[in-house]
Amino acid sequence: MPLPSDFDETLARVQKLGITAEEPGKIRDHLVLAISTVAEQGQKSGDLAVGDLGFLDWSTKTLRRCEEAIHDEVCDEAKGQLKEEYKSLMDKDVAAYNKAISGSGVTPLQTTGAPPPPPPRGGRGGGGN
Repeated sequence: MPLPSDFDETLARVQKLGITAEEPGKIRDHLVLAISTVAEQGQKSGDLAVGDLGFLDWSTKTLRRCEEAIHDEVCDEAKGQLKEEYKSLMDKDVAAYNKAISGSGVTPLQTTGAPPPPPPRGGRGGGGN
């Protein structure tokens, strides 16, 4: 699976903003804060009525479901590691990418293994709180 053509440019922008130095939970907190801010600004500007703030709840649930879907896609729960096809991607393609950017000033991608599982799912279909 080749990397997108704009990967280097996007990674450089992400690194410039310091995002790669943050813990995954901190990145998630920033996303939730951004969603909350949009909902709050929408309410203040009159674009969203108080009754429309279900957007915030929907958005945070959607974020949680995306995290769960990515985890389910790339992780082998039984083995507690990345699925073989993703492990191969990390071991071969990312290593080749890191070698190719060596000396360019772009920070190499870290290959740390399987991420921790997402929070437990609640309710039917992961609805939860």
